[in-house]
Amino acid sequence: MLPKLLLSSFAISLAAVAAPAFAQSDDAHITIGVTGGSLGVGPSLGYRINDVLGIRADATFLGVSHGFDSDDVRYDGDVRLRSGGVQADIYPFGGASASLAACGSTATG
Repeated sequence: MLPKLLLSSFAISLAAVAAPAFAQSDDAHITIGVTGGSLGVGPSLGYRINDVLGIRADATFLGVSHGFDSDDVRYDGDVRLRSGGVQADIYPFGGASASLAACGSTATG
């Protein structure tokens, strides 16, 4: 049961990372997307202030529960992971896709 759960969680995370759903156009200042990683899957929101500066915020969530019996003793475990972060993007080439990021984040388990 646990390997199937881990495999499906990995597949969902991989799909979210491999094909992010960004809602934007070439001249849009706001981006909306999906982010994923080892701490879960969640929303991402960005705002491009000008050609050189942008900000992004994201959050991820993942919950896993598992139980088993050993020597007539029941063991149950629950994990709830949450994380969030804010990034400032600097585009040194004025709008090109290359950027530098300064990050701050928090995670709770």
